[in-house]
Amino acid sequence: MKKLFYAFPILWIFIPILFFSCSEEPIPYELSEGDVISFRIDPDSTSYFRSYQTAPEMGGLSELYYGKRDGFSEIYSLVEVYPVSAPFFLDTTYSSDSTSYNFVDSIKSVTFSLTLVDSSNSQYHPVLSYFSGDVDTTIFLENESSFYAIDPTLEKIELDSSISYTDTLENVHFSFDATSLFNDYMLETTRLNSYTFKIGGDGETDSLVAFTNPKLEVQFSRTMGIPDSTWDSTWVDTATYTARYKLIIVNPGEWEEGESTFSIGRAKGLKSILRFNLDTLSMLPDNIIFKDADLYLKCDTTINSFKVFAYPFKDSISINDIDLFSVEQMDTTALEFIGATSSTVDSLLILNVRDFVNYIYLNQLTHYELQLSSSTGNDPFSTLTFINAGPFKPYIIMRYVATN
Repeated sequence: MKKLFYAFPILWIFIPILFFSCSEEPIPYELSEGDVISFRIDPDSTSYFRSYQTAPEMGGLSELYYGKRDGFSEIYSLVEVYPVSAPFFLDTTYSSDSTSYNFVDSIKSVTFSLTLVDSSNSQYHPVLSYFSGDVDTTIFLENESSFYAIDPTLEKIELDSSISYTDTLENVHFSFDATSLFNDYMLETTRLNSYTFKIGGDGETDSLVAFTNPKLEVQFSRTMGIPDSTWDSTWVDTATYTARYKLIIVNPGEWEEGESTFSIGRAKGLKSILRFNLDTLSMLPDNIIFKDADLYLKCDTTINSFKVFAYPFKDSISINDIDLFSVEQMDTTALEFIGATSSTVDSLLILNVRDFVNYIYLNQLTHYELQLSSSTGNDPFSTLTFINAGPFKPYIIMRYVATN
């Protein structure tokens, strides 16, 4: 086994090409089986199939997590609430005829809460920490930051233990009293920045716990008065602030893999680059129509469903250059979604690459590399490994018809 290199494709991605269960024909044409010509492309000496490791991309997921899972040394979530100190809290509001006014005069309570996805995990209490400071406490960008970008020395204030309760629908919620944390300066005009919280497991959490709906609820006292009058009225109101940004932080560790396999997985930061020699496409007759073109990848385990993103590169990348990249040098430019889908039969993952092949045939794409990555719809902590050895090397089967 050799140590897997870290890398990042700094090349801009081209255009979307693959779609789930895609079977549409862009050009109407009546085909009979006798018209169709089929051929297969196998790897040659210029082909390669390699994994590389980037920072995990764990933003934008529907669920957040804390706790432990095999293969990962640290899992927690960050949420950003922005802004709590809205002008709503800061300004005195007058009625339309200026005969009365109201203002917030005090904070009664502040509660941070979250909801478990699976109520059977109610024994695993979360621990809530607040990243303090007098300046903007935003310490992440949702789809760009990762375990590598979080400063472990940032000052944190840990809140008191959570209280759990179950609602009428049997949903389990955890809540934290954050009143003392905010009461002193929530109303200050200088505190218009965001508030970032860390949700992690306690020392007894030995499972991975999923949760949703993190939010702050602020109970405040509002007073209504009448100018030049001693009369006023005070009541308590509630404002709810949901998380604007959410991010799962994972320590992926270092991935080691031999040359006989390649893998993809979000939490591990694993992607793969595939290259076939597709020079054969330039030798095909003019004006052909590709009926279909499928990429076959042999999985090392049985899978029921797994969605894969595939991105063709606009420029070529050499397998010899990939080793030069490291985690610190990664470009964090978001990749434009190109498309992707797959079906599985007997542990073969089958990707529709007809549009990719067609772009190359039409000379609209001059390079043969594809990047594979795991969809956000998959279990983010799962890793899918493909075999690149013996009879299980990747291959492409194309079928086309000549129109001349």
